[in-house]
Amino acid sequence: MAKATQGSLTDGTLFTQFEQMIGTPLYMSPEQAEMTSLDIDTRSDIYSLGVLLYELLTGRTPIDADTMRQAGLDEIRRLIREVDPPRPSIRLRTLGAAELTTAAKRRHVEVTKLPAALRGDLDWIVMKCLEKDRKRRYDTANGLALDLQRHLDNEVITARPPTASYLLSKLIRRNKGAFAAAAALVLTLMIGMAGTTVGLLQAQRERRAAEEARQLAEARFRSARQFVNAIFEEVEPKFADLIGASTARAALARSSVTFLESLGDLEDADPEFQSDLAFLYFSLADSLGSTFSANSTGEYEEALRHSSRALTLGRRSLEKSPSDVKGLVRVARTELQCGRLLLELDRRDEVMEHFETCLGGLDQALALDPANPEALKWKAITHWSIGGELCDQGRAQEALDGHFLPYGVEWRERPVQRPATALDAHYCWIAHAQLPTAELALDRPADALRHAEIALQWQVIKAEMEPNNARWARDWSTTLGQLGDIQMALGNHQAGAGHWADAVARSRDLVDRDPANPKAQTYLLWNIKEQAEACAKRAHLPGTSRQQQIEHLRQARDLLAECAERLTLPELALVRKTGASFERDLATERQKIQSDLETILEQPSPEPTAQR
Repeated sequence: MAKATQGSLTDGTLFTQFEQMIGTPLYMSPEQAEMTSLDIDTRSDIYSLGVLLYELLTGRTPIDADTMRQAGLDEIRRLIREVDPPRPSIRLRTLGAAELTTAAKRRHVEVTKLPAALRGDLDWIVMKCLEKDRKRRYDTANGLALDLQRHLDNEVITARPPTASYLLSKLIRRNKGAFAAAAALVLTLMIGMAGTTVGLLQAQRERRAAEEARQLAEARFRSARQFVNAIFEEVEPKFADLIGASTARAALARSSVTFLESLGDLEDADPEFQSDLAFLYFSLADSLGSTFSANSTGEYEEALRHSSRALTLGRRSLEKSPSDVKGLVRVARTELQCGRLLLELDRRDEVMEHFETCLGGLDQALALDPANPEALKWKAITHWSIGGELCDQGRAQEALDGHFLPYGVEWRERPVQRPATALDAHYCWIAHAQLPTAELALDRPADALRHAEIALQWQVIKAEMEPNNARWARDWSTTLGQLGDIQMALGNHQAGAGHWADAVARSRDLVDRDPANPKAQTYLLWNIKEQAEACAKRAHLPGTSRQQQIEHLRQARDLLAECAERLTLPELALVRKTGASFERDLATERQKIQSDLETILEQPSPEPTAQR
């Protein structure tokens, strides 16, 4: 046919040389591509008809025309003999949107329905025509035509295996009316059973879903519980306050974040699990920004975020289990934690609400268990926190009468001697250590001194019991600083300056042992600044000689210069962020001291008294 359409058909063009490819490759059967002496019969025409039918249905030939044009003779033969083309319905899925739209329009079919129209009988008929083995194709063109007619008449085609489902679908399509009536009858008979059956199935699905949810919650619970027990209840407390452990504690906090995020939303989880998970968030916040621990990283914003999450989970747990005393105490402690973090962030208008809510939760716990030691202890600590905030507001008498003195009496009255644990000594220390600030504010330095000296005795005891505890080391410098302020107020300026020098020395020692600890660096910074202020105060005392004034002011100037230099350390980045007033005060004090020093230096020295 190709020869006849391209030139005159003569005796010279009837035959082609042996082993040359005869025909158009896109429509050529595998046996034709073999170029052997194999007889070519009607089944080769069936293959070519199959190619035409494929093209009519999809707009493409089984083997892509572009691929064929770019291939050499051997590759063309290999493609025809070996490569199975995709079914027509599959080929349509590979077309671009524009080409598929065009193909659908030309066939008067909706784009979305065209692949489905080909799927099934037409796929089977076309692929039977395109079989590589000619024995598996239609024997004649009439066989192909009959199968196509059967498809149009919704009858069973020979190209497809006669499965039961296929035979049934063809039977239904040929007898739609009868089957519709039968279906209506069956539906009428079964409609009475449908409600009950659906209800049973729905109940089974709900039971399975509930069981799966319960198992998932239990698995998460076990995982989280093991994590809590192994890390925050057993491992972390053993090193939380060790000098030099700040970096390790920060690393633990970082690794915990990924674990917590993997648990997802657990709103419907077991109350006990939610309570334990809340404690995990509480512990994470404590690692990042605890105001009690000396080894937290000082990341107060991040700590507040985790503490707020702990509050949400804890309150959710209490809604389901309101009589859980342990849960009540944990939520109350978290309220206290939030309040103290807000203090560090200088958001004081939100602090008291958390403190009062904390007391309310502890009172609930004590109503259920009046002797609960944890609730009693944290109630005293919360009142002391409220008292400290009232002192900062200039309400020292209210702090003493309502919060400091009524709570912690058993610790304050205990004789100064070695207790069972260093923590016992710590509570005795704090019961005395929080009073001097209020007494000084009320101009009662003698009462302040009495409590500060007792606090120092307890401090020595707990430091001897646990010499590597960073918290006790920090508290030591705090007590020495209190004694410095008290002695200055009593007029013992030299003793006061000595206490402040000791406080700075203790802080320097802690920084030397753990230079990466932001809290240790912060306390040293504050203590140096306080020592500088004490030196400046001594310079202006009546009776101080000119030379002493110069010495005191120079010492104050040098100390403030060290403050400014230390403030640039990376560990103090959070101080610069949250304590902008500190930098302003520091600059103002440095300027004033320099001005005072220059004024004194400009004054003439007094002439010495003549000797007789």
